Amino acid sequence: MGFRDLRVFNDALLGRQAWRLVREPHSLLARVMKAKYYSNFDFLDAPLGVSTSYTWSSIWSSKALLKEGMVWRIGNGTNVRIWEDPWLLDELGRFITSEKHGDLTMVSELIDFDRMEWKVSLIEALFNDRDIKCILSIPLSSIPMKDELTWAFTNDAHYSMEVSPKVKHFLWRLCTNTLPVRSLLKHRHMLDADECPRGCGEPETQSHAIFGCPFLRDLWVDSGCERFRTLISATSLFEGLANSQGMDEGVRTKGAFLAWVLWSERNALVFNAVTTPPPFCWRVWLGWWKNTVPILPGSILLATALLPQAPESGLHLRRK
Repeated sequence: MGFRDLRVFNDALLGRQAWRLVREPHSLLARVMKAKYYSNFDFLDAPLGVSTSYTWSSIWSSKALLKEGMVWRIGNGTNVRIWEDPWLLDELGRFITSEKHGDLTMVSELIDFDRMEWKVSLIEALFNDRDIKCILSIPLSSIPMKDELTWAFTNDAHYSMEVSPKVKHFLWRLCTNTLPVRSLLKHRHMLDADECPRGCGEPETQSHAIFGCPFLRDLWVDSGCERFRTLISATSLFEGLANSQGMDEGVRTKGAFLAWVLWSERNALVFNAVTTPPPFCWRVWLGWWKNTVPILPGSILLATALLPQAPESGLHLRRK
């Protein structure tokens, strides 16, 4: 096993150390680093400074990675800024999208502490529909609690860069062109026909099964990942990712997981004769993306970095 991109893997490990500085400010490491490098700041607001050590500059550089995945869990709202901090969570992002009102600054100003409820009338007057829905869906505790920084992409709210083994295995097979699509099985004399099982009449190649079938194109468009589909379907996954640096990072990550959902749906059709309507496919993907997928937006390169590599000369299949 090797790593596809050691730089990305190293960034993930540095992110873990930065997360410790944020989550464990009273640890020995955090106290030493704060005293030496950012005594007058919080870690997330600390400048790099001058004449710094290589260790500090490396950890400091991972702040951007950290900021892409963290979200505030609201307790009393006294430490969370309404307009600048990430404290909402849905498929559209973690920040307020409404126009800023200068007379409000902290989330605590939106809370009725006598009843420990949101000030509904104030929120409905100041925010758009999306923000209202997100704010009012946040539960408030009747017991006073502090605000807490959490990781948005794991169920336990702790920093993690793990990738689901199922998704990891799928990505590896996609990258090595070894998904058992019908054209490959026909080439190996295991099937007589290679037509797409969805009934479009075209040969089921790997690219067609996930990216090219006419029955799937609306899903790619509706998910906002059409650019990802167009780029990856024209090349291999690795080549497509290498050429997608200018693409929105969230699109790359969501596109990879949508590909896995569509492959799972294809297998259900082939092996269990279960047809999944496109709207239900969309809900399955959205549910995984919001609640289960433990991966940072933009770090799909990390997923490929952790994949086992095939031999440089390719895969050698032994026929009996």
